[in-house]
Amino acid sequence: MRLSWTETRVAPASRAARTAASTAGTTVSSSPSPELPNGPKSTVSPPAVAASTAANTCGPGAPGTNGSTVNSARSLTRVTLAARAFVAAAGAPDPRDTRPMSSFIFNVTFDCADPTALADFWSSVTGYELTEARDDFARLTAPDRRGVRHLLFFRVAEAKTAKNRMHVDLASRDPDAEITRLVALGASLVDGAPAQWRTGNGTRWVVMQDPEGNEFCLG
Repeated sequence: MRLSWTETRVAPASRAARTAASTAGTTVSSSPSPELPNGPKSTVSPPAVAASTAANTCGPGAPGTNGSTVNSARSLTRVTLAARAFVAAAGAPDPRDTRPMSSFIFNVTFDCADPTALADFWSSVTGYELTEARDDFARLTAPDRRGVRHLLFFRVAEAKTAKNRMHVDLASRDPDAEITRLVALGASLVDGAPAQWRTGNGTRWVVMQDPEGNEFCLG
């Protein structure tokens, strides 16, 4: 058997090798070989075979078809790496942003005499879920991440004696119907019934109180 860089005689048993060579764009002749009866004559350049095998293999022993397998894998890898980079960048601070780190409102806290009862009221008002309750404390958790995360209620010894300096503003698509619903839950109208609408800054609202006298507005 004569072997050279320009001509290699391949035995019939090397069908897998012939398939890999042919899919890599090499020329395979089916003419019988005088030295190997009924054996195909193949003109293959060994360096080219090695290069095409490396280019068309995605993992050991997994030849591709004209590079489609490895190209798909490479494309998927590029997409995956790009997605990871985007996620990492989205969560990382911008080094060009020189502003000091700011705070955000995580809880709104109420002093009260009966944390669980007041939490039940505000749960019905807002749809927040009661997630923790003790004799001296209760927690409501927001159903989604669009607003304040929690409403907290702490038992305190002193009673409320003056108007709150901070309050909650509620919004409703149907304020009149919502006033009726909140009164049924235990709220009251500060200015008396029927609802007295206050106006300013291009809007209107009513002032209400929860069952322990904490003021809030509805508009």
